[in-house]
Amino acid sequence: LALDGGRVLLAHQLLENRVPDAVPAGEAAARVSNLIGVTPLRTLLEGEGDVELARTIDLDAGDIGGADPAGLCVTASGAIVVSLGGVGAVAIGDSRAEAFRRVEVGARPTAVIAAAEGSTAWVASTFADEVTLIDAQAHRALATVPLGPPSPEPTIADRGEVLFHDGRLSGDGRMSCHSCHVDGHTNNRLADTLGDDTTGTPKRVISLLGVTDSGPWAWNGDMPYLDLQVRLTVKMTMSGKALTDTQVNAITAYLRWLTPPPSLALARGEAAPTDAVARGRETFRERRCVRCHKPPEYTSPARFDVGLADEAGRTRFNPPSLRSVSQRDSFFHDGRAGSLLEVLDRFGHPDDSEYSRAELADLIAFLESLHR
Repeated sequence: LALDGGRVLLAHQLLENRVPDAVPAGEAAARVSNLIGVTPLRTLLEGEGDVELARTIDLDAGDIGGADPAGLCVTASGAIVVSLGGVGAVAIGDSRAEAFRRVEVGARPTAVIAAAEGSTAWVASTFADEVTLIDAQAHRALATVPLGPPSPEPTIADRGEVLFHDGRLSGDGRMSCHSCHVDGHTNNRLADTLGDDTTGTPKRVISLLGVTDSGPWAWNGDMPYLDLQVRLTVKMTMSGKALTDTQVNAITAYLRWLTPPPSLALARGEAAPTDAVARGRETFRERRCVRCHKPPEYTSPARFDVGLADEAGRTRFNPPSLRSVSQRDSFFHDGRAGSLLEVLDRFGHPDDSEYSRAELADLIAFLESLHR
């Protein structure tokens, strides 16, 4: 809440689905804007459906963008302080400021809280294991407090995690790998990544949980090695400088550490309907779903015509893994299906299949039982 109590401030990112015809040199192809949205509290309390922001404040002004805004607070003196997790800084300003000023803090600042009085605020930096006291009026750090003994020597996966969340790998500092793949998962949006040699063909951002077992990579399956996919993403999607071998190895090691989540039922401690799962497994085999989604990873290295075209007319895609599919709520390359029932019943996947109500229930029970 702003000090006047009548406005709400929201730190957020905006991802444009499509790449413009000409991307300026040094700017990321996947256009991400880092913003503070401002909306009247009354609009939130009384409005129905989606709420339009009254205005936005740009956090990308300056020499480097404001990748991954996270925590936000308003100090007792009225200053807005927002942590920029991807660039190791906080941005400080007010609702009238055209450009926020930066104060550098520890690696990946994620949370801020204002002191009860004055212009100071505390910033927690996740990767640095420390909190920093800043003066929002003087725009400087006053003190840094470690949260424990020095960390042990980081593993290669630890170093990869830091790089994964570092917006400075992109050409303009507006985005990190984390911006689209939140903590290695997904932002559940469509992005025009240039990863399939086309523009104007946004694809669903796939979760990276379990990504090492789902090769080849990219929706067209053209990437035979994960390290090549890492290099391509930073170069093409993020318009960043070429990564060193050491950086690529570290990021790849972090990705290998990301395992698939459990099925939704397992996560909730619920028992799967055993008989329905068994019948659904048989239906999965009889309908030849295993052609594209072969156990145990429930994917395939090939491309298949799924009968659903992208904006360039392409209909052949590499199938994503179905492990932990119960944790998803959008499906196909463009997210046009919002449930497994829609995939099977509305779109007749695969090959315009038709199912009885009993077959649908059993097949969905089987798919929702799949886990790591």
